[in-house]
Amino acid sequence: MINIWEYNIGDKVKIVDIDNVVFIGVIDSIIDSEECSDLGKQEDNIGIITKDRRHIDIYQSEIKEISIYTEKAGVKKVGSPV
Repeated sequence: MINIWEYNIGDKVKIVDIDNVVFIGVIDSIIDSEECSDLGKQEDNIGIITKDRRHIDIYQSEIKEISIYTEKAGVKKVGSPV
C-alpha cells in the first residue's frame, strides 16, 4: 500500500489507480481514516483538484502509484509502499 502521508497539501501529483487510470492534480486534502464519516469507507484518502477543477478523492488502497509531478521535469519522487 502506498504511503500518502509522504505528501503535502499543495503538492502537484500524478496518481495511477489500481485500474491504471491516471489523475494529475494538486492535493487539497489528506484524510485519516479516523476522521472519515460513518457513512463512508473507513480508510485514509487523498483529495486532489484537477486542471479542469474537478475534486477527486482516492482511497489509499486504490492507489497503485503516486509521484510529485511537474510538467517540465515530469515525475520527481515516486511514492513508496508502506
